[in-house]
Amino acid sequence: MAKRRKQGEGTLRLRKDGRWEGRIVVGYDDKGLPLTKNVTAKTKTECAAKLETLKEQYGKSGTGCVTMINDHLYEGRYSPINAYGKREAHNIYAKTREECEEKLAEMITQVKDKIKAEKEQVKR
Repeated sequence: MAKRRKQGEGTLRLRKDGRWEGRIVVGYDDKGLPLTKNVTAKTKTECAAKLETLKEQYGKSGTGCVTMINDHLYEGRYSPINAYGKREAHNIYAKTREECEEKLAEMITQVKDKIKAEKEQVKR
């Protein structure tokens, strides 16, 4: 039986054509469906190395995702599951990647606090 990987580590699989494919979820769209990125390689170790660089590029799961929309605008996305079990997308925009990452980190803490308060209300 194959080893189960932890959440956010991605998936490695052998394709029918003999190449290895690595796949990770980098975020979620407005409907809550996962946005994925993948890499392929001839060997499993080479694919695992490419997958690690892809994970470093897109960040860890649960920390949001920053992407460049065009040459002067960045988008930060965070799509947590709310207290009612639904995924809700939160987006922010900035002119530089650093500014976007700072705004995203601030937004994530605010959203997590909001979700925590909602969960406490639902328990009552």
